[in-house]
Amino acid sequence: MHIDTVKNGSTIEVHEKASIEEVLKSCNVKEKHFRYILAFVNGEKRGMSHILRPDDELKLYLPIGGG
Repeated sequence: MHIDTVKNGSTIEVHEKASIEEVLKSCNVKEKHFRYILAFVNGEKRGMSHILRPDDELKLYLPIGGG
């Protein structure tokens, strides 16, 4: 998975009441990859349907496994 429309640490603006899922779609992330992404809003883990509010900080993580 690659998000080429947003650089690491960037700030983007989204429409009012956008969900995390909508943000990912606007960044051209395929839905099949959503299950691998951990989304945190203001430091708290949230699901893809979470609605963002003004000044929320969204951080996305891809857990890396090994063994």
